[in-house]
Amino acid sequence: MGANMVPDSGMMAGAGGTKTYTLDAVPTGWSAYETFASQSQFGMNSPEDHQWHLPGQSACSIFQPNEINNSVQNKSAFVQAHSPKIPVIPGQRYEFSVYTGAHRCMVWTGLEFYDVNNNQISSVQSTESNDAEKVGGKVLSGWKRIGMFVTAPANAVTALLAIRKGPTKPGQTEKTSWLFYTMPMFAVASSYQTVLSPYSHSGLGTQISPEGIRTPSLSATVSYTHLT
Repeated sequence: MGANMVPDSGMMAGAGGTKTYTLDAVPTGWSAYETFASQSQFGMNSPEDHQWHLPGQSACSIFQPNEINNSVQNKSAFVQAHSPKIPVIPGQRYEFSVYTGAHRCMVWTGLEFYDVNNNQISSVQSTESNDAEKVGGKVLSGWKRIGMFVTAPANAVTALLAIRKGPTKPGQTEKTSWLFYTMPMFAVASSYQTVLSPYSHSGLGTQISPEGIRTPSLSATVSYTHLT
């Protein structure tokens, strides 16, 4: 098992599961994207009752306050949060995964590869999904881990991990939907590995930036990213 290379995999911008950002928040350095105008809201450790993240571990959310595009349930329409680009080696095998909670929607993961000119050269989506099977919450067994193995293509120099949420399912009493996600992981995998490695926090060591000093287990400052 290689070290987890996802920056801020512990989502320390959430102050270890004690800070709440209800709108426009993703892990530090992460970004968002959507294929349809979903009017979605991005949050960290929200709603404010703190019932949807593990104790001592932050989780992020995507909330769709409507049922726009609810007839499309085939992974072609989605809203996503994605990590910063991570360096990769062509021909190297990797594993990626994330723990998910899905309320009235389908959730899955994706991986996008980029070349030295920052052009996307390929992408994959997980064959498995969380089709509103597990909703997340305060215990790990309430979350569904989704992931797979992939080999970096020729000319790939970076990859980004995407967590994707489909539209609100049709026929629901509540015409809204939530995705909760926590503990993302991207790591080198062996050629014979068939089972995802146990989750571990990012193995990138201490990071020093204008925002402060940050480590996999300690944050000297609390910061977050506002979406624009």
